[in-house]
Amino acid sequence: MLNSFNQPLAQDPLGLTHAQFEQNPRQVAPAAPGFDTRKTIAQQQAGALLEHRLDAANTLNARLYAGTRKVMQTLPMSGSAPASAGGVVDLDNRYRGAGLSWTHAAKLNGLPLHWTVGIEADDLDQQRRGFVNDNGSAGALRRDELDSASNVDLFGQTDWTFAPQWKASAGVRASRVRLSVDDRYVTRASPDDSGSVAFRNASPVLGLTWFAGDSLNLYGNIGRGFETPTLTEIAYRAGATGPNLALRPSRSRQGEIGAKWRSGAHSVDVALFDARSEDEIVPLTTENGRSIYQNVDQVERRGIEASWRAAAGQCGTQLAYTLLDARFRRSYTSTQNGLVAAGNRLPGAPQHSLFAQLEYRPAPQLVTALEMRAESKVYVDDVNSDAAPGYAVFNLRASREWRAGPAVWILYGRLDNLFERNYAGSVIVNDSNRRFFEPAAGRRLFVGLRATL
Repeated sequence: MLNSFNQPLAQDPLGLTHAQFEQNPRQVAPAAPGFDTRKTIAQQQAGALLEHRLDAANTLNARLYAGTRKVMQTLPMSGSAPASAGGVVDLDNRYRGAGLSWTHAAKLNGLPLHWTVGIEADDLDQQRRGFVNDNGSAGALRRDELDSASNVDLFGQTDWTFAPQWKASAGVRASRVRLSVDDRYVTRASPDDSGSVAFRNASPVLGLTWFAGDSLNLYGNIGRGFETPTLTEIAYRAGATGPNLALRPSRSRQGEIGAKWRSGAHSVDVALFDARSEDEIVPLTTENGRSIYQNVDQVERRGIEASWRAAAGQCGTQLAYTLLDARFRRSYTSTQNGLVAAGNRLPGAPQHSLFAQLEYRPAPQLVTALEMRAESKVYVDDVNSDAAPGYAVFNLRASREWRAGPAVWILYGRLDNLFERNYAGSVIVNDSNRRFFEPAAGRRLFVGLRATL
């Protein structure tokens, strides 16, 4: 597999205050033109997947990949202070990884038993440099370090149909993750911030499925999660230079029960879920585009997901709804917002999300569809001081498929935000300048051509 991506220029108009968003969502924050805020990205990746069947019961799977990713971003600040990390961020990433797994299929008491064991290893080297932002140009050096992240995981999973209508599953993943920083910019104002940290964890999961009938399955899953900080999340710390190596991994307990029903042209999926985490990684403060993170306890996400699909002749419909109740269950203190009360909702997470689609196939190889996506309001900070209003947008899409020689060609296109609705597509959580609101694009057209040999 080969992949190449080039984004030569993405201008950043920055977020808007609520008043600016209401007045004119297409305006640009005053700091953006002066510092020429923008981002460029270039990424190349190559990889290979291999599956080898040893015999009827045993299969080996292997993967190998490597790539590079370069990012240059100018922030709305000069970053000229001696202890600053600069106002121009230059990231040069090189990454690679490999994995191997063995799957065995057998029978126990005449019923299927499958298990898989494997190992995965991944590694990333990131050269992070920061420069003074001289009105959009890179000036004097303010940061130079080599960051690295690596992991080695061992995992195993088994599925056992222990009765004609019952299947049990169990799995575990043992992880070791190491983050390190080699500081190469050492001055009187910016001392040597080199260091490293390692995390270890074992994450188990258990599941049970009841085949209640030919068209109905009921299931339940429970497990533990483990999420380490990323290099981006440890990049800055409050009140000092260098990375935040004191940031801890988030650990969670998750449970889910659900049902899957299939009957003719109809299908319904329903799931109830609950996830509770300790040491959740959340923003401590956001300053001039830089996010500084901290750990907080007793963060809960619970809710319901439901979807329905149906097909009749040339038409098809889909309806999906999510109710998400995401809250801080314990109060904590933020250097930017002060006291965050227990019961506050997590910012950036809508409580209600709805998706609907009507698909029509006027010809065998021609597909058209009308989509609708709606979300409720989204709070912008941990203290819930403001919120981006809810919205509903409509989109059109179409695709045409045909064969030419050895290739299958697909011409496809989308027309998003059909009625050019003004809404906040995202929010900058806990922004210190209260420029929380990032307006979504207006009506936009996307077309593409894909060939498969």
